[in-house]
Amino acid sequence: MRAVLVDALGPDCQLCGLYPGAVIDHDHESGLVRGLLCGLCNRVLEECPHLADCPRADYQNAPPAAGLGLIYPISDEWRTRDSTRQRKIALLGFDPFEGLPTRRAPSPTVGARSTATPSHRAISRNRTGRGSRPAEVSESTP
Repeated sequence: MRAVLVDALGPDCQLCGLYPGAVIDHDHESGLVRGLLCGLCNRVLEECPHLADCPRADYQNAPPAAGLGLIYPISDEWRTRDSTRQRKIALLGFDPFEGLPTRRAPSPTVGARSTATPSHRAISRNRTGRGSRPAEVSESTP
């Protein structure tokens, strides 16, 4: 998918044009691929309060890759794990994820094997720079 975007639109960020397009940006509700963005533009894109006459709003209203009709693979989207969800519900006393729009892959037919690959986030370190949660320390004496 990245190769198709680079061939059609070039390798640079389609919003600022200053850095390489490192992220395939897509609409999380429809799955439609919008273009390649640098890390900075990808982080700040959704914070734009404008409806028009702003580069970020214009990008979202008329995505450069819209004409290509590419759909971002559901298997690569980030999803909250059930264990994380249950931990958040216990901590907060309510479900913070309830009602959020999600795209789900169609249920596989009985006996079918999934060909989905784990997402880059599932196999990489937490983006905050912290690794996994430290193991509990045993209080038993030697």
